[in-house]
Amino acid sequence: MASDPVVTPFDKLKEGVIEKIQSHFPAVHSKHTLTLKDIWAEDDLSEHDIASQLKAKDNDQTWGVPIKGQLELTDTQTGKVLD
Repeated sequence: MASDPVVTPFDKLKEGVIEKIQSHFPAVHSKHTLTLKDIWAEDDLSEHDIASQLKAKDNDQTWGVPIKGQLELTDTQTGKVLD
């Protein structure tokens, strides 16, 4: 029997942020529509890496996971992909 993967509070936070961003798309306006095609968290950090968190704090840096996405801009009238 396979066990379920452990979901940490940090995983839930990332999922929640992604869901909130997704809720703003598509952004439809009179001339253009912006559609979110893909979104992901580039997570190469460990929440247990206290040393890197302290280093970021001491140097006034952000210790975080970037959220990246692929967007598509289309002409609302024609549906033609612009970018």
